[in-house]
Amino acid sequence: MLKKLLSILLIVLVLIGCSSQKYSETPGNGSVGPEPAPSEPTLPSEPDKGQSDGGSQDPSFGEGTIDKSTDKKKIITTIFYNLESKTFDDDLEKLNSTVKLLGGAIKSINITGNKQTEYDSSSRVVYAVYHINQDKLDEFLEVFKGMSIINQSMTSEDVSKTYSDNKLKIESLETQHARLIELIAQAETLESIIILESRLSELELEINRLTGQNLDIEDLSRNVTITITMYEISETGRLTTETSFGARIQEAFNNMLSNLSNGFQSFVVGIVYNLPFLIFTAVGLVVLLAIFKAVSKKYPQDRVIKHEEKNKDDQ
Repeated sequence: MLKKLLSILLIVLVLIGCSSQKYSETPGNGSVGPEPAPSEPTLPSEPDKGQSDGGSQDPSFGEGTIDKSTDKKKIITTIFYNLESKTFDDDLEKLNSTVKLLGGAIKSINITGNKQTEYDSSSRVVYAVYHINQDKLDEFLEVFKGMSIINQSMTSEDVSKTYSDNKLKIESLETQHARLIELIAQAETLESIIILESRLSELELEINRLTGQNLDIEDLSRNVTITITMYEISETGRLTTETSFGARIQEAFNNMLSNLSNGFQSFVVGIVYNLPFLIFTAVGLVVLLAIFKAVSKKYPQDRVIKHEEKNKDDQ
């Protein structure tokens, strides 16, 4: 029993020692970072530029590898475009094919609304997100020439600090991970092994999470995110770029002709739709008119006869 208690006490002391030091020595590296703190490590925002990375190892967990260079900033750039299009399908296909041709990626496409027809004036809107490599950005932006751009904007976010912090945290967690491996090999009781492996699993999960986060940062900083919102407008509609007086006159004339045509068509359709009712009403009017004429012919003669008889009586 005493031997078990001593083993558990030794394990607890080692774990406390792992969590209380900020950085530890790794094979091939000297001592890294400032003085150790008494609690959980508080990592600096940026690594010491004077330290050497000569003996550092790549992370043992997580898919892929992380770029170890710290001299290049990690900046996530997003460009937003709002467009109008009279040739909606053609312009969307042009965007998609250009992205594929330049080795980019189509991250998402969402189309809402209905396609315009001669009976339906509804229009569609597409929301698309593309990733384009920084080196191919200028080539991709050529696709917007000749399109009707409502507005455009760009945002940039510097995530270098987050990237560096994650790297330092990974290094510290890997040091703890290596020590736990050694302790598991030396453990003599099942309870000790269970405690150590539980902590080992927690470290591996955190290393995987931070590694994945940094891999995402690298992908986003290598590529530019292009977010596009494109609205479909009718053939007779005026694009935002068509602001000249002649274009406005032409639009007004086209709208006038379109309204006249639509009005005449609606009138004819209304007549056909109400034709049974119109026929019934016309027949009723004819019958009423005939009755009225018959009555009007009879009653005036009766009135004349009565008037003459009255005059004779008066005489």
